[in-house]
Parts: sequence; structure tokens; C-alpha cells
Amino acid sequence: MTPFQSIQINPNYLIAHQLLEYFEYDSLLEKIKNSSYSLNGFDKIKNEQRRFEWLSIRHLMIQLGFEKQDIIYDEHGKPTLLKSSSFISISHSKNRIAIGINKLNEIGIDLQKISSGIDSIKHKFLASTELNKFKNLNELELTKAWSTKEAIFKANGKKDIYLKDNIEIIGIENKGENTLINALFTDDSQTKPYKVNAIVIKDYVLAYTLND
Repeated sequence: MTPFQSIQINPNYLIAHQLLEYFEYDSLLEKIKNSSYSLNGFDKIKNEQRRFEWLSIRHLMIQLGFEKQDIIYDEHGKPTLLKSSSFISISHSKNRIAIGINKLNEIGIDLQKISSGIDSIKHKFLASTELNKFKNLNELELTKAWSTKEAIFKANGKKDIYLKDNIEIIGIENKGENTLINALFTDDSQTKPYKVNAIVIKDYVLAYTLND
């Protein structure tokens, strides 16, 4: 298994990510079977890649020292740590996974593989006001915008949220390797500001909320 990498945002907030190697499926399944993690729901996953990602997330948790905090999902599919007050967010894209754990606050993280085809779908996640405000974004910048909205979506964890309609990017500021993005989340009950940091890992974007 490729070694994982971690990012310590602050003493209460850790993110880890890892490149997957799919030939290790059988050994990974055996490791999870012999761990404290439950296999409930695993048999319902039909896609082989998704099954491997499911196992890899739990194996990464074990490597991080969370050996007895099983992952369950609410009615919206949002992950929760069983028997723990910490908050968790999970993402995977192509052959990379990421986990965010925060001891104090709800968080959202998102991984996206950078793709040249994103320009053709930008109207699906950016409103017309955003397209006019942030003209001529390249594929990397568009991926950061998309990943930012996905991270905010995951932080809220509801099914009836739409990237284009409920999340608006207000400002984008590049600071070295970091891109700080200010956004507004709006639904029927609230308007909430978010700060998101987006970084590049190889040919992926990793975005994570900073509302601590």
C-alpha cells in the first residue's frame, strides 16, 4: 500500500490522503475483516472500485490510529464516527482517497481529478453571476471552484442542496500554493459564509472547509 500523507490544519483538524493500488484488494479485505470495523453494507456495493475505496477508507483510518471508531452513514449518506464526538468527511476521485477529521466542528473535504473536460460542464455548478464574475478560469481554477462547492455540500450533508443554486463563490485569492475561496451557502433556513482552502496534489485538487 502506498504510504499516506497527512496535513495538520490545526491541533483539532487533520486531513490524510492516499493513492490507491487496486491489485491489493484481497489483502485489504482480509485486514478489514480482522479489524474492529464492521462490514455492514459492504456487500450492497456492487462496483468493484467503490468496494476497494470503501475498504481503503477504513484501512486509512486504522493507519491514522482510529482503530475502534467505525464509520456509519445517516439518511443523507453523510459519514459519522460511531462512539466519537469528532466529525469526519470522506472523498475519493479516480485512484486517490482523502479523509478529514475534526474534533470540534463539522467539516467538508473534496478531491477532484483535474480534467480538461470541466470547461464544458462549468454551467452545471456555476451560476450565471459567477460565470460573469470569474471569467476565463482555466481547468485548474474551475476544478478548485467545483471542489470548493462539493466540500461545502459535504459540510452541510443534505440531499436537497445544489451546487449551482445554494452555494455561491464570492472571492478567490491565491496565496502561494494555497487558494483561499470565500463562499456563501444559502438554503430555506440560513445564509452561512464559508472559507475553503484548495490545494493541488499531483493532478488532483483537494479542497477543505476552514470554518473553525
